Order: sequence, then C-alpha cells, then structure tokens
Amino acid sequence: MTLRRVLFQMHWFLGITAGFVLALMGVTGAAMAFEDEIMAALSPGVVTLAPLPSGAGDAARLSPDALVRAASAQRDGKRVQDLTIARDPTLAAQVRFAAKKGQRGGERSYIDPRTGRLLGTATGAGVFRTIENLHRWLALPGGRNGIGSQLTGLSALALVFFAVSGLYLRWPRHPRDWRAWFVLDLRKTGRNLYRALHAVIGGWVLVFYLLSAATGLWWSYDWYQRGARYMLTGTTERPERGGREGRAPGGRRGDRGDVTEESRPIAPAWAGFQRSEGSRFDRVTITVPQGAAPVTMRMVPIGARSDRMTDELRFDARSGALTKAERYAERGVGETIATSIYPLHTGAFFGLPGRIALFLTSLTMPLFTITGLLLYLGRRRTKRALAAVVVPASADNGGRTDPACWSSTLRRPALPNVSHASALRRSRMLRFGRCRRCRRADLRGAGTVLFVVATYGEGDAPDTVRAFERRVMAAPADLDGVRYAVLALGDREYPDYCAFGQRIDAWLHASGAQRLFDRIELDAADADGERQWQQQLHAIGADPAQPDWQPADYAAWPLVARTWLNPDSPGAPMYRVELGIPAGTRWAPGAIAEIEPRHDPARVARFLANCGIVDDGRVAAGLAKATLPDPATFDAGGGIRWRCRRFRTENIRSRRCRSRAVSSCSCGNVPQPMAGSASARGG
Repeated sequence: MTLRRVLFQMHWFLGITAGFVLALMGVTGAAMAFEDEIMAALSPGVVTLAPLPSGAGDAARLSPDALVRAASAQRDGKRVQDLTIARDPTLAAQVRFAAKKGQRGGERSYIDPRTGRLLGTATGAGVFRTIENLHRWLALPGGRNGIGSQLTGLSALALVFFAVSGLYLRWPRHPRDWRAWFVLDLRKTGRNLYRALHAVIGGWVLVFYLLSAATGLWWSYDWYQRGARYMLTGTTERPERGGREGRAPGGRRGDRGDVTEESRPIAPAWAGFQRSEGSRFDRVTITVPQGAAPVTMRMVPIGARSDRMTDELRFDARSGALTKAERYAERGVGETIATSIYPLHTGAFFGLPGRIALFLTSLTMPLFTITGLLLYLGRRRTKRALAAVVVPASADNGGRTDPACWSSTLRRPALPNVSHASALRRSRMLRFGRCRRCRRADLRGAGTVLFVVATYGEGDAPDTVRAFERRVMAAPADLDGVRYAVLALGDREYPDYCAFGQRIDAWLHASGAQRLFDRIELDAADADGERQWQQQLHAIGADPAQPDWQPADYAAWPLVARTWLNPDSPGAPMYRVELGIPAGTRWAPGAIAEIEPRHDPARVARFLANCGIVDDGRVAAGLAKATLPDPATFDAGGGIRWRCRRFRTENIRSRRCRSRAVSSCSCGNVPQPMAGSASARGG
C-alpha cells in the first residue's frame, strides 16, 4: 500500500471520528471570538455606563481603595483580590474576590467607579462559560483533568494531521498554478462539489487551523506546554507574573481567602502609577497587596492589539516608588509568543483582522466534517454496488490469445458509472489485470489490449496506478504489433477531463501500438459513449454481455439518389444522398438514424469473382462496409491494412477474424487502402 493510500485511509477514518469533536470546537470557538463585545452590547448599565457630566473628569470617580472597601462591604467583608480600572469613564470597573479553598477562581463582578455599587455580571456570562466548557473539555466531568480534555487534545492533534495530510493529498499536478489552489468552481455538482469545497477551502484555512491546533494544545498537555516554553524561552518555568509573588511572609498564599494579614492601602502605589504612566493606559489591573508584598499592576497600553499585551509594574506598598517595570515591547520574540498563546489562539494577537479571520475559519470547521462524511457515504454506496456485481468464471478459451483488459478501476469505488466496469468484468472473452501489475512484456505478449482507466483530481492517475505511469510510461516502449483500445473514465466538470486516459493513449501510439478504434471518453451519465464502447467490443468479438444491451437492429434502406454537389471544387467530392425509408418505420421529429453504409452484395460477389475467391460468406461480410481495393493487391488469407484519412487510426480486415472484423472507424470516414499488406492476429 502506497504512502498516499495510507494517508488517505487515516485521513477519512479520523475525519469521521475526531471530525465531530472538531466541528463542535469550531462552532464554540467562533461563538467566543467576540464574547466581550457581545456581552457589552447586551449589558448596558452593567458593562457600560452613562457618560459623565461635562467637566466632571476623574473627580467623579472613587479611589481604588474606596472601590475595594465598597465591594468588600457589599460581600460581607470578603476580600478583594484584584481590581481592574478602565481609562474610559463610560466603562465599569471590575473586581475579583478571593476564591474559597478548592475553587479555581473567585467571583467576578462589575462595579460602578462613581458610586462603588456592585453591578453584578454581564448578561450572557453564564452562557459563555458553558460554551467555554464545551470548547475546552466538552463540558464533561473532571474539567481540565477529565476525559473531555483528553478528547479535545487528541482532536487538536488530529487537526494537525488533517492539515498536513490534506496538503499532501491535494497537491496539484501544477503547484505553481495559483488557480488550482485557491479558485473554487461552484458550477460543479454532487460529489465533485463536495470534494472541491473540502479541498479548496481546506487550502484557504490550512494555516489558521495549524495555528489554532498548535496553540490549543498548550492547555491540553503539560508536556507540550513545557516543551514549547523551553523552545521559546529556554526554560520550562513560568514567569512570576500576575500576583504569584503575593505570598505573605510567614503566612499562606494571599489568593485563597484565608489570609493571615490584612490588605494594605493602594493609594501610595496608585499615586506612583499616575506619576509614571499618567493616562497612557487603556486599563490597568491592580493586585490588592497583603502584608509587605509590593503592589503589582498589569497595564494594557493604549493601542494594544489584545489585553494580554501588558506592561507589568511593581510599586512599593508604603512609599509608592516604582521598584520594577517589565515592558511588553522589551520582551524577546520567544517570551512574547510564550506570554501571548491565548491572543494567538483567538487571533487577537494580530488585531481585529486576526480575530475576524479566526472567527470565520472556526465557523467553517463543520463544513469539512459534513463534506467528508458525504464523500465517505458516497464511496460506501459505490463500493456496495460494485460488490453486487456477479462475475462468472472465465470460459475455457482453448489456447486462443483473447484480448487482455488492464484496468485501474476494477476494484476502485470511485467509478463514474458502475456499469462500465461491470460490463467488462462479466465478459467471458477478456483476461483481466490491474494496471499497477502491468509490465511492458505483458503488453507485448497480450497482442490485443484494452485499457479501462479513470482520471482523478487535476488530471492525475489513480493512486494505485501512479507507479505504472512513473515506471512503465516513462519512455516509449517497443509495442509494434500490439493492438489496443482505451476507455477513459472521467468527469466533464473538471478541466483535465480524462487526462490520464489521454496520456495512456498517446504513450501506446508513440510506442508503435495500433489502435483498434479511437479512444472513448466516458462521463458519469454518458449513455451514448457507453453504448459506443459496447458496440466496439462487440465488433472485435469481445461481447460485453451486458444484460440491458443489444446490438443495433439495422434494416435495409435503399439508396434512392446521389447527387454530386461540388463538381468544380478542387477538394474532395461532396454528395447529397437520398435514402428510402422502409415501410413500417416510425419516423418522428427528434428521431436519430444510425447509418452503416454497405455495398450491394452483387458488387461484392463480382469483386470476389474477379479475385478468383470462392467465399463462404465471411470475407464478403467484411468487405461489405469497406472500399473495395484493386483485386491484384487483395489477399484474403493475409488481409489488408486500412488507414482512416481523418484520424489516422488503423483497422484490420481479415478472413480469420471469424466475424470479429472492425466494421468502420468511429469517425465514420471511408477507409483507404495502404501500400503493402499485413496479417491480422485474432481480429
């Protein structure tokens, strides 16, 4: 099994399993893309406030210490862990209370910075928390340490595999052609449309999905987080930011709600912050200090693309002096990425365009699950139809050299029409083989060869036949004396319709092989092309034995008149022919007459008599539809090679063909005799 085949099998198997989880993660991720904006729009009076009176300025706001005291008093003295203040006076401040023992995070609430009144949570906050739980661990028990987190982590790994394997599987024959990568042809229908949506849109969003998967794994596996952090920063330790230093000396951590020391005032540090930063911040989060711990402030500068692009400042709690400043702009590239995983995951790292791009790509995630499932079900239906084909045992050919049929589609489920393969497989006069096992010696030994080949993708050979094209068709072979015909299967909705069948036909012709008849190209619903192929098989003696097909029932239409229309033209003569319709023939507008010209039997008899041939009827049957040659050059035992002037295809007339003689060129031209003669083997 080739690498391409293995990747394809893994791709569809993971697609119908992890694909459903990824679809849910995509929808929930898109729902959270603009969470803050949605809750602000739904929560006037909570998230947003009425504008201040003209000229009121900052005097109308309470100090940070007053806000902390007011919030704590409204929660029965519960300690406030941090306070977020926005520069915009129409935005409410936020407080976060210390969590109880065993809780992951404390209660959050908006607070009016003018009155100190708690405003509660934003409308829809509970809904978004449920969506977040679905996104991170499918809302299953155990949270981050439960089975749901493992499932989402494995699905993120599967997304990486989908992106890489999908890129390999859809690699076009002309990779420099940008249209093959990015142009979506919506004129296609059915499975072709599903495949185009799956492949082309997959190319559009591939980079975004790789970014989402690579950053999403950060929260799924500790080993991944440690490894990524080490690659980016050279250490596996997390930087001490966000108040981790807030441990009271001799006491327990200050974020558990069971402190041993009282909170210290913020006023000195706040005054120091205003002196150093002024109004150059969009919002600032103040960690309420305890004991001798410094006051930590995380400031989002004006113009920052996301709320994680923060400057971290530390102030002495007593004097308000700035003791340490870690600026976002001064961080290295690795540290910047390591501290911006969440903005990278949401697209906020790239500003509003990045958020919109991640929102749209997340929203398209179910598309790949749906189209992949439709393609899978289509393959299953076709495979069941192929399995229902009954193939009788091959008949004993008595040592004769019957036509060999090499096919790339005998066991492939993706056939345009099952009946093409089933008709051939039920034939008792064809020896079958698969193209991937075909060698040049096999073709030379077969004598007469029929190729039934499909074209996939952008003019590609089927996966199982690519080795044949690469190895056998690399250069012309010595196939003189081999006769062949090609049935090319394809889909007209693709620009490279039947391209692989055309390449095989050109290679065989360049190798010296002779066409039994012109290449026939079949679309999914091309009944006329299928009938033409069946007629040609019947003509060479390989009856397809299709139960719903019968040879055309020809009747004799006499030639009433023939008028030469261009007697003075230097070109070939053109005639106007009038035929008599036999009695009882039903003829109505829209009917089509299929005409097979024949000589008058008396004329053929006179020709054979001039050649001195006593015929049992078989030679006369072959000559009835051919231009009668010079009797001096005709050899009934060896035959004559004829060439069609229009398409340069070669046909064989032979006495030993035993009714297998080819009736005429598929173009309908009158064959012309060639110089010399050639023997015919097998018809």
